[in-house]
Amino acid sequence: MTHTPRHAAPERFRILLVCTGNLCRSPMAELLLRRALRPFGDRIELASAGTHATPGAAMHPLAARALTERGADPAGFRSRRLTDADVAHADLVLTAGREHRARCVELSPVHLLRCFTVRQWHRLAGHVDTAALPAGADAARRAESLLAEAVAVRGTVPPLAPAAESLPDPLRASAEAFHSCAEELAAVADRLRALLRPTVS
Repeated sequence: MTHTPRHAAPERFRILLVCTGNLCRSPMAELLLRRALRPFGDRIELASAGTHATPGAAMHPLAARALTERGADPAGFRSRRLTDADVAHADLVLTAGREHRARCVELSPVHLLRCFTVRQWHRLAGHVDTAALPAGADAARRAESLLAEAVAVRGTVPPLAPAAESLPDPLRASAEAFHSCAEELAAVADRLRALLRPTVS
């Protein structure tokens, strides 16, 4: 069944990134997306949170370094604990792992179709027929249409193995693990930017 967008012409499209501590994966995702989607101004809103975050903690220094090397600005970032309101207000929830997706759905069951792991979303977005996205529309409307198309193809694309759906946590790993994580998230950001860019009808 094709997902029906809940806004005919949304003013803004809100993306929430979720991991465990909001120290590594979700802040890297938020800030890399923020850099990539800067051309769309305030039409796309971004936020991140952690299911077990200690509020107000600084980002992991290796995560901050990986961001700086990719042109994103980690200055001033502070961790946030995930709330049910965060999920309820999001149009799209992208999580680092399957356990984070499950927690988001638990907090807001009606958001089941709007919650994906980052890897799942990236894969599904690659199967979306870009011709189905509204040509000439602004980023918020294209994002809502992209979500609908991703939900529509969700049942037609063979799923990843459960272990492959989650983005590895680099928290206690090497600097290279942080760079690998950032590279993967940068690819997600670049794909989303390309899909949201208006086309000529």
